[in-house]
Parts: sequence; structure tokens; C-alpha cells
Amino acid sequence: SGSGYGVRALDRSSKITFSVNLSHTGATTLTAATFPTSSGSCGTVGQVCVKYINPAMQISGGIGNTAVTNNGVLVFANATAQSIDAVMSGSGVVINNASGNVTLSASNTFSGNIYLQAGKMIAGNNAAFGTAPVYQVSGLASTVDLNGKTIYNNFYLLGNGLASAGAMINGDSSNAATLNGTVTLYASSSIGGAGNLTLSGIISGSAFALTKVGLGSVTISAAKTYNVGTA
Repeated sequence: SGSGYGVRALDRSSKITFSVNLSHTGATTLTAATFPTSSGSCGTVGQVCVKYINPAMQISGGIGNTAVTNNGVLVFANATAQSIDAVMSGSGVVINNASGNVTLSASNTFSGNIYLQAGKMIAGNNAAFGTAPVYQVSGLASTVDLNGKTIYNNFYLLGNGLASAGAMINGDSSNAATLNGTVTLYASSSIGGAGNLTLSGIISGSAFALTKVGLGSVTISAAKTYNVGTA
């Protein structure tokens, strides 16, 4: 697809969509590019500017097990559950727009933000989410499942998650999950799930309530500035 893509106008994008499973054996690389434009294209006669093209790849099937270097925008849009075993690196953005579950199973090193627009994104590894923050997009229901792992990312929560199951959950009833990063509330939100969950980072968002859902326990061990909801 040649149309642009991005969350809240993420620069200027050119998108290609793959709607079937990818089975190539080589690495997958998204590379951003800059190029000079003609005089006057910046809105001022006689001025020459540089435009930034942010490539986007949307995956509606499987992505395979080969390494992915993302320096653009990588979008998951699968309708059925997918486990991404490939190691993902780079500075690009990752967007989950999938109705099916997306499990990130590798020890990933990417530094671009994760934006959750739909569905459930599941940690299959302690480093599944790379090193950057994870954001839920306002007005769109999504859930992040820590899945019994120890996670160090910072999270920005907005709501009650997919089917009100929780914005952040531990879906593994056999293994406790721990979040060592911070949590910032941008709306009243719910957390919990089937398994026990410990939040050891600072939780902020004094205008909003945080509510527990699910059968697992939730332990909060750091400073907090939010309103306590109903368990």
C-alpha cells in the first residue's frame, strides 16, 4: 500500500503491507531516508529543506524467524494469534493494530516506542518489549500481558483494556510477573489478571483511579500518586 501510516502523524511514511506469512530466510530491514527537496517546497521561496521518509511495514501474517532491523514503523495487523520469534532491533516504532494476540518471544533490543492500538501484546521474554516505553493509544482498547515475566520498560496506561480484561495483566496463573519500570496513568485504568503481579516502579497520575481486576494478587511496592479504585 502506498498510503502513509503512523500514530498522530509520525513523520512522513510510506507503507507496504504483507497479508500472508513471510518465509524468507534473510534478515528484514526497514531503513529511513532523507533527501533534499526543491526550492520553495518548505513554504518559503528560495529555501531548500530536507524531508524525512519513515518507511512502514504492516504484517498481517507471520513474519518468520529471521532478524528484523526496524528503523521505520513496524505494524502488526494479524487476525489470528502470532508468536514473533525473530530478534527485533533498531530505533523504529512498533505498533500493535492486531485483533489476534501478538507474542514477542525473543530478547529484543529495539529502542523505538511501542504503541498499542488494539488486541493483546504478550511478553514471551523478559526483554520482549526492547528498551523504550510502551504506550496505549487514547480511545482504543488494548491489553499488555506481562505473562509471568520480569519487565523493565515504562508504561503509559489509558483504560481498562481489551474487553475490560485490564490494561496491564499477568495472564500466567502459574508464574508471578514483575514490572520494574514506571507506570503513568493518562486515564483511569485497570490492572491484574489471572496471575500475581508486582509493580515495583513509581506509579503516577493523581487525577485517575487504578482498579484491580482478575483473580491474581497485585502488589505495589513503590511510591504512588494515583487514586485507588475498587478491587
